[in-house]
Amino acid sequence: MSSFQFFFETVADSLAINQFFTDWYNALTPSIVSSSLIAQPLITELDPKQKTGFVLGDLLTALTAGLAFIGIPEVGAGVSAATAAAGKTFLTGLQQAPGVAKAIWPSGTLDSQSVQLGNIDSELSSVMDGFTTAVQAALKTVMSDVPSFIAFAENGAFSGQDNTNVPQDFEALELALRTYVLSTTMSANKWRALPITSVTKEDVESNVPGSGGWDCTFGENNICTNSDHSINVWYSDATENAYVLTNMASFDLNPFNLLNDIVANNWSTLETLFDSAFDCTLAGRNGQPLEVFTDDGLDFSCVSQLPMCSCGTQCPVALINGACPFHCSTCQD
Repeated sequence: MSSFQFFFETVADSLAINQFFTDWYNALTPSIVSSSLIAQPLITELDPKQKTGFVLGDLLTALTAGLAFIGIPEVGAGVSAATAAAGKTFLTGLQQAPGVAKAIWPSGTLDSQSVQLGNIDSELSSVMDGFTTAVQAALKTVMSDVPSFIAFAENGAFSGQDNTNVPQDFEALELALRTYVLSTTMSANKWRALPITSVTKEDVESNVPGSGGWDCTFGENNICTNSDHSINVWYSDATENAYVLTNMASFDLNPFNLLNDIVANNWSTLETLFDSAFDCTLAGRNGQPLEVFTDDGLDFSCVSQLPMCSCGTQCPVALINGACPFHCSTCQD
C-alpha cells in the first residue's frame, strides 16, 4: 500500500467513524423519549403497587448497550438488515478495541441513584447526559489513541462499500433498555421462569404420561398453551430451550396475556427476555449491577434480569463447582 493510499484510507475511516458516532447519538435522542412511554403501561399491567426501582447507572448501561446488542446474531435477526449490519460493525469494533468499550462502560463510576419506575420520565435527562458523555469518551478514545483507532477501524469496516450508517430504527436501538426495564419490573413483582433445556417442540407438546410433555399446542408467538391457558410454555427456536413463566406471589396471574402483551407492545422480544436471562444466570451474574464489559470481554446477556430458577426440578445444566446456577431462594417468594 502506498503512503498516499494509507493516508486516504485513514482519513476516510476517521470521517466514517465520526459520522457513525454522530448518527448513533442523534438516533437515540428521540429514542430516549419513546422509551419512557413504556413506563405507564408496565405500571398498569405489572407494577400497580410501584415496587420497582432502578439504578440510574444501570439504565445508562442498558441504553448505551443498545447498538452493540443488536449486533448479536440472534438479536439482530429480528431487526432490519441495515440496523443489524450497523450493530455488528460496532460490536466487532468494540471487541477488537477493548479500550473503546472501557470508555463507554467505565467500571465503578456509574450513578448509583435509585429511581422508581413511575419516575423514569423525569430522570431521563440525567441518563441522556450520561449517554452524551459515554459517546464522547468513546469517540475521543478512537481518535486519540492510535492502537485503538487501528483496532476499531480494522479492515475498513466503517468506510467500506457496505452502508454502516446507524438507521433511525429507534425500537431496535432501545431494545436493550426496554428489555432491562421490563425484566427488572417482572423480577420485582415476583415473576420467575423455569428453564427446560435441549427439548423439541414435539417434546413440549407431548401428552404421553411420563414423557415430561405439557399436553399443549403451539400457537401465536411460539407459546404452547391449552384451551384455558392454564399451561403456558414459551419455546426458543434459537436455543431449543423451553421456559415456563410463573408469578410466585399470585398463581392467579396468567402469563399467557403477559407474554403476548410483551410482543404486541414491543416491550422486548421473547428471545431476548428468556434466552438472555438464561445466559446471564448461567454466568452467575443475574441480579447483580448491570455490567457489559466483564473480565471475559463483552457480554450483553444481563440486560434481561428475569430470574431463572430450577425450583426443585433437576438442574437444567451441569453443576458448576457442585452447585446449580439456577437454584434460587426466590422460588418461595
